[in-house]
Amino acid sequence: MSTDIVTSHNAAVASKAWIRPANVGAPERSDAMAREVSAQGGRPIPIIIGRGQALFQEGDPAGFFYHVLNGTLRSSRILLDGRRHISEFHMVGDFFGFGGADRHANSAEAVIDTTVAPYPRALLDGFPVGKKHLMHTLLADMTRRLAKAQRQVMLLGRKTADERVAAFLLEMAVRSGSEINVHLPMSRGDIADHLGLTTETISRTLTKLHGLGLIARRAAADIDLIDRPALVRLAEAE
Repeated sequence: MSTDIVTSHNAAVASKAWIRPANVGAPERSDAMAREVSAQGGRPIPIIIGRGQALFQEGDPAGFFYHVLNGTLRSSRILLDGRRHISEFHMVGDFFGFGGADRHANSAEAVIDTTVAPYPRALLDGFPVGKKHLMHTLLADMTRRLAKAQRQVMLLGRKTADERVAAFLLEMAVRSGSEINVHLPMSRGDIADHLGLTTETISRTLTKLHGLGLIARRAAADIDLIDRPALVRLAEAE
């Protein structure tokens, strides 16, 4: 990322004291997309967003997209009735913020202290035509997001609380690279706002799944999937 780009991004968030440059030694991902965007725009300067604070708010100008280096963010918006809806959690390795609109449709807030690398959206217009593997990466990411949105609509419209929570745990296991161990950095309230349930229902459902022997809770944020096949059947129930 050029000095001008870094300066413009820092100026855009200058009023947010909780956003600060990360150490030079901040962790990096070695996936193809990260390498390519870095090659196109130079080395980005990672920034840290403090827990509970916003990287950007709904309606803010959308001049950058982001790569999560560590931590977790949530994309949310406030509905007309005042309720909060969390559409997605962005975890290590995810890219987000490159939608087509000039302004962000959602807010992005750090669930825990989170490090991201910002890239100007203009980079997406400047990739060489021959970088087909990069375009495949972008298309795969967009396809994943579309499939996730479709599953979310079905979860909110047709699934019971047990089915929604089971599906969420399975998704988090896949995203964490494990079929058994699940780490949930987000609060029960965050999960509730993502699944369209109440915090009490989330806690009650986790207790029920534990009692049925489907999961084991090692700590508030750590869950083991004891009977994964049963969870899959529950999540896929019609």
